[in-house]
Amino acid sequence: MKLLVIHTLYNVRGGEETIVENETHHLLEAGLDVKTIFFSNGKGFKAMLKFIMLPFNLFSFLSIKNTINEYKPDIIHLHNWSFAASPAVILAAKWANVPIVLTIQNYRLLCPSATLFHNGAIFHESLNTRFPWKAVFKGVYKNSILMTFWLAFTVFLHKRMGTWKYVNKYLVHSEFVRSLFLNSDFGLREDQVLVKANSTASNNEKVAANSGDFFLYVGRLNEEKGISQLISAFANSDHKLVIIGDGPLLKFTEQSAEKSPNIVFKGKLPIDLVKKNMQEATALVFPSIWYEGMPLTIIESFSVSTPVIASKLGAMTDMITDGVNGLHFEAGNVADLQNKIDNWKNFPLEIKRQMRENARETYERKYTPDRNIKSLISIYEELT
Repeated sequence: MKLLVIHTLYNVRGGEETIVENETHHLLEAGLDVKTIFFSNGKGFKAMLKFIMLPFNLFSFLSIKNTINEYKPDIIHLHNWSFAASPAVILAAKWANVPIVLTIQNYRLLCPSATLFHNGAIFHESLNTRFPWKAVFKGVYKNSILMTFWLAFTVFLHKRMGTWKYVNKYLVHSEFVRSLFLNSDFGLREDQVLVKANSTASNNEKVAANSGDFFLYVGRLNEEKGISQLISAFANSDHKLVIIGDGPLLKFTEQSAEKSPNIVFKGKLPIDLVKKNMQEATALVFPSIWYEGMPLTIIESFSVSTPVIASKLGAMTDMITDGVNGLHFEAGNVADLQNKIDNWKNFPLEIKRQMRENARETYERKYTPDRNIKSLISIYEELT
């Protein structure tokens, strides 16, 4: 089987790039003939030009059209289409009569915010409208009415053109996200939207022994990740918190760590050191206050047998079973998070050990690369 993978790179590397690279690597290992095309949004004038061409990037259309003619793929897998790739790549696939699969990593098709999050809160206003005027006038994308309108117009235009219906299968990472799409005004059929989990490789073959007494946060340092609430929960406690990451709230995080001796900020670390810290932590804390799709960080934590204390929101409601492989707390509720942290510290060692075993078992049952790739190949075979 010949597979063409298309992805627009983000200016700041994130989990999506890791997912695309890992899937491509494992598909090659499984024997597929895989060709990748990566678009780049660039910066400055180039980025502005590609944003203007978002409704239909002729250069991207011709690039994919020519690649299809030369490579003759059996199937196309599209990941991030904005901005440089644009919906034009879907039209190129339709023109060549090649089936196409689109992985959904955010909510840009439902709302120009892409996160369903605005001004510190979940934003539902775009889900059941023909055109998201409220989102536009609020400037949910970069606080810009004009840029928000252009994003909304692009999605709306291709709804009217039928472009989004040309996608044979949409792959989402949780039943929660599937439900959001099917109950929105986007107009997909139930059989078009499939749930396929993310995955990560693991070098461990057994439950890892915990050797640390600290809690760990790994991720972007921004508002929707709940970093402010996390720091508030630990600022006046004796529990040790280690933070690994980078982002807009970097200075805030550094200053908070300076004020609180129990908070240690390590900045951005390579993945091997991240996993080492994960394995040593007593638990990973995941305080996100927006609808996460399927956080790779949680899967990585499970892969090294570390339970997760997470917001009961979005995909985290499915990924974590309270009292089995971690704990839930009310999203954004600092007092409830503090209570769960206190509870965790007071658990007997036997309960913590059992949760570590359960975390690893969850990983092996749901999130190994082998399971992920078998599921993906099965979807491809159904369409070819």
